[in-house]
Amino acid sequence: MHVAVQGALIGLAVAIVWIAADYALVRQVAARRALAKKRNVELDATERRRVMATARFALGFLPVAGAFVGWAFFG
Repeated sequence: MHVAVQGALIGLAVAIVWIAADYALVRQVAARRALAKKRNVELDATERRRVMATARFALGFLPVAGAFVGWAFFG
């Protein structure tokens, strides 16, 4: 497999882990807030925008950056 493809796949894996971790942390904060207010767990608009912005950045940039790094340094 070409090193640029390997770099892109590694970048994609890092992006997915980053998005999952960010979502878990935001969800944990929302759960604490819901427990304090005795309501259902629900992300507010700001938290949803934060997760989506992280996802767009991570999925749009990290695979491309990984491919470039793989090609430039290892190819």
